[in-house]
Amino acid sequence: MDWLDFHGAAQQGGSHPITEAIMGRIEKELLDMARDIGISPATSPFSEIRAEADFYLDLIASHLNSGEIIPAAIARSKEAVEKAAPGKAIRIGFYPVSADPFHWAHLLIGLSAIARFKLDKIMYIISGYDARKPEMTSPAIRHPMARSILNLFTPLFDYSSAALEGSLDGESSLFKILSSHQTQRISAFYIAGADHCRRFDPGTRQPDTVQKMEDHVRGKKYGFDSTKHRISMIFVRRGVAKCSVDTRLNVSCMPGVPFEASSSAIRRTLAGGDKIDRLALLPYTAYCYIMALGLYGPEREVERKRGSFRTERVA
Repeated sequence: MDWLDFHGAAQQGGSHPITEAIMGRIEKELLDMARDIGISPATSPFSEIRAEADFYLDLIASHLNSGEIIPAAIARSKEAVEKAAPGKAIRIGFYPVSADPFHWAHLLIGLSAIARFKLDKIMYIISGYDARKPEMTSPAIRHPMARSILNLFTPLFDYSSAALEGSLDGESSLFKILSSHQTQRISAFYIAGADHCRRFDPGTRQPDTVQKMEDHVRGKKYGFDSTKHRISMIFVRRGVAKCSVDTRLNVSCMPGVPFEASSSAIRRTLAGGDKIDRLALLPYTAYCYIMALGLYGPEREVERKRGSFRTERVA
């Protein structure tokens, strides 16, 4: 579908109870955040966030109304699998993020992927420990914070704890999740930035996303069954990063968001090193967590409060 067709379909999407409820939650997040940081909700980036969310939710409403997507289709029992869309492979986007902290670009990319590729659901894989990032906030804090944010997008978004207790990368976590759904036909769409659309990292010479995916399929990682599960990749364009690679796996590209957003910029702002309007990139739910726990500021009270939240393990 080209851009004009895509735009026309969004305008004719109509409404659906799921998308209306999600848009209502998004509006409340934006208004509450604007109020707390003292910025008009009509200014940038609030206006862009609202417009992007509204655009993609309209198109998702069209897909829901036509039955092309079924967001409740991820089943956990054999009986539920047989009941939900028999004979149809479930189309799930798997999006690995550190969420340190979550920001609106992460969430809008998820909505965009559902709308563009008619995915039934996006599962966000929140990273665990990463030796390359020793300063990263503990998973014991990031995971429950992320789960609360993703609940705003129920049932379109889901949370995964696959990497909670270890250092699994996103590619391996995907195959670990698929191994727990062996009775279900799944078309898996792995979402990553276009800077990972390559076989090897030129700096470290270590395998990057494309090579890892091919290796995992070939090596049947976690018992991968190609008769049940199909792997595709969606790369989100970032700056000048190329979005093409020679591989037998299916590769697609999609645009990013029309504003700059990064977790590092948000952390700098919270530490007093950037303009306060950067905080508009945060969902209000994330902001409340951050303020309650004293995250990212000059003085951190995280260790004392770490036991305040619990994270349940799910697929």
